[in-house]
Amino acid sequence: MRNPIDIAVFEFRAAGPASPKRDFRDKDRQATTSEQDGSRPIWLVPLSAYDTVAGRTDKIWVQMVGDKPELIPNEVVTVQGLRHMPWARAVRQSDGDFKGEVVDAYRADSVTVAAAARRSAA
Repeated sequence: MRNPIDIAVFEFRAAGPASPKRDFRDKDRQATTSEQDGSRPIWLVPLSAYDTVAGRTDKIWVQMVGDKPELIPNEVVTVQGLRHMPWARAVRQSDGDFKGEVVDAYRADSVTVAAAARRSAA
């Protein structure tokens, strides 16, 4: 399920540098897409998302495909095509039973420093 997010009420800041997403089967390799025109690297981008309506901040990790985003920590960033893509996993409890847990996952088409985005549009 892909749920688009209305980002009009959010202000995003880079919470650190982008890092390579590790491949599920081979943790020493960076994960890539399997597109027909060739694979592209997947990056994990830490963002601080400030909800201007609720007045609270959450840290989220956003997956992005393509070139590594060059981000400056604590700078305002522009996020395009942000989607919430939750998934479920089983977690073993101390008594040996498994319990389901929903994991929040986010993907975006692009994450750029807001000042750079304004310069390129001019």
